[in-house]
Amino acid sequence: MIITKDSIDYIKNGIYKYFIINNVINYNYENFNSIIIFNINNKIEDQTNYYLILAFPFSNAVFHWIAECCVYFDLYHKLKLQYPLLKIVFLIKKNYHKIICEYFNINDNDIVYSINENNTCIFPLPISMLNDPTICDDYKLYSNILLNKLNNLNFEKKKDLLILPRQIKDNHHTRINNCSDILNNIQKKIILNTDDITDFSEQIKYIKESNTIIVSDGSAFLLNGIIARNSKIIVLGDIVISQSNDYLKIKYYYDIISSINNVIFIPYLHGNYDNNNFLYDDINRYL
Repeated sequence: MIITKDSIDYIKNGIYKYFIINNVINYNYENFNSIIIFNINNKIEDQTNYYLILAFPFSNAVFHWIAECCVYFDLYHKLKLQYPLLKIVFLIKKNYHKIICEYFNINDNDIVYSINENNTCIFPLPISMLNDPTICDDYKLYSNILLNKLNNLNFEKKKDLLILPRQIKDNHHTRINNCSDILNNIQKKIILNTDDITDFSEQIKYIKESNTIIVSDGSAFLLNGIIARNSKIIVLGDIVISQSNDYLKIKYYYDIISSINNVIFIPYLHGNYDNNNFLYDDINRYL
């Protein structure tokens, strides 16, 4: 069976569109907007394994996971009422899955990374992958629910300057985004190492309380940017600018972030995307 983003014989639950398929053996995503599903027609036993399949091919990168998978968390809660044994299938285990899922009231025990036999699998219509250059109205509806959940609390601005150095755990790309010169030359600052975060609410609070945020480009900017409100965001790198020119979902999030924050991109002046040093002199005039 092949499901595409334009398939029409789906099941609808509120705003969500999906397919329910029994006895799935394997599945493959193709062209970032279709799924090939292999299953057998054996009878389902009474004790069935129920899965919501959110194992998109690039969702091992944090913002891909946020934008592609977390947009279906509201659907998960709706389906959980119908299928109490329902579990979510992600692609590859990451440490941040647990803490972010807990924020969305999803138990770590309901997260898995493979499927067992005798299953009922639920596949959302494949419209959320960032590598698909298009965007549709349904995706925007799903995204708005996610963004509202991330921004349902307001915090007073208490912190002048927050720096989020590029972290080393669970990164999709191994690259060097060195900001040590900035750290050494700014005296009054708060440093947040998100690798050490155990409660995602804490990270949200830090972001919302900060007047100025210095953050690495790519996923770090996009994730923390959709949380920030009325802040100056100094982005170390400018890859998102070119990505937003080619991929409409990236542009969608970038436009949201820039509409409610003052976003300043610092180009790769001392190296390149894979290995760059960012200097205090590069950002001093923006502080």
